[in-house]
Amino acid sequence: MTTRPTPTGPHKLRATAHIRRLAQDVKRTFPDMDVHEHLTDAAREIEAGRHDNAKHHLDAAIAAFAPLQLTRHGIHDDTGHMAGKAFMQRAHRGRLLAADVEHISGANDELRGTKRDAASAAAADKADRRQADTASDDSSSDVPGGAAESDTHQGCRSRQRQGSELGGYRHGH
Repeated sequence: MTTRPTPTGPHKLRATAHIRRLAQDVKRTFPDMDVHEHLTDAAREIEAGRHDNAKHHLDAAIAAFAPLQLTRHGIHDDTGHMAGKAFMQRAHRGRLLAADVEHISGANDELRGTKRDAASAAAADKADRRQADTASDDSSSDVPGGAAESDTHQGCRSRQRQGSELGGYRHGH
C-alpha cells in the first residue's frame, strides 16, 4: 500500500473523455438508439463520484450493443453489427476505466482511514501517559513528611548501585 494518496483527477478525466467520445460516436452512428444517453449519464456519474451508478449505465450500454438488441432496433447489416461490436468493446473499456477510478478512490479512502486511526491511537496514548504522570505525581505527595523520592531520582540511584556492582561508570550525587 502506498503512503500517499493517488490523485483521481487525471483518471476521472481520461475515463469521462473516453466515454463522452464514445457517446458522440454512437449518436452519430446509431441516431435512433438512445444508448448514447446511458454513456453520457455514466460520464456524469463518474465526475460526481458515484462509481456504482456509472458502472450500471455502462452495463446497460454494453447490453444495448448485443446483436439481438441491434436487430431489434432495425440494424440488420454486417457493417452495423461490426460497429456495434466495436462500440461494445469501447464501452467495456470505459467500464474498466470507471472501475479503476473507483479502486483508486477506495484506496485513498482506506489510506485516510489508516492515518486517522493512527493519529487517534497516538492521541489516546499521549492522553494515557499524561494521566499516568498525573496519577504518579498525586501518589508521591500522599507520603507523610515528604519522604518519597521521585521515580526519576529513584531510577538514578538504582542505576548507580548497578554500576558500582558491575564496576562501571557511576554518577556522582
